[in-house]
Amino acid sequence: MLAPEPAWKKVSDRLREALGADTHSRWIAVLAPVSTPEPDSLVLAAQDEWTKFWIEENFLPFIRDAVALEAPGLAV
Repeated sequence: MLAPEPAWKKVSDRLREALGADTHSRWIAVLAPVSTPEPDSLVLAAQDEWTKFWIEENFLPFIRDAVALEAPGLAV
């Protein structure tokens, strides 16, 4: 299983391809993986609550799909 940073890099790259560079730079590139004691979890931090809400409402399914493809075994 990949560590959070390399896993997120692969997931982020896939999302750039799927969503396009502009959407990726506005909404996905602003996320950062956070260390967690659960080795099978990918926790992402957003810059503020509004951004977190927007991403959860609009991109969480895309993120989950990309994690399933690029980092199987990790939960978001």
